[in-house]
Amino acid sequence: MKAPDAGFAPSLDRKLGDERRTVAVAQAVTTLGLALCTFVAVFIVSIEIARANMAATRIIDNEGSVFALALVLGLAFAVMGGLTMLTLPHRRKRLR
Repeated sequence: MKAPDAGFAPSLDRKLGDERRTVAVAQAVTTLGLALCTFVAVFIVSIEIARANMAATRIIDNEGSVFALALVLGLAFAVMGGLTMLTLPHRRKRLR
């Protein structure tokens, strides 16, 4: 049983005709959509950082120990993620 094809490209057993333009348009629309979503996410996060900056001074003054614990946990998660990435198998580059 053959697995179904996935992605934008047609299956390998078909010759390409007008599909090239359709595939290029689909890839361009997808790329533009991802770029727009990234821009919106960066914009929203920067606004939230600006709003949180004012609240952070009040939080640090009152709850310094909770803030320190949050920083330590964040650092621990970042280190665990880095160690996980280092343990993944690396692909060797093929010489052509």
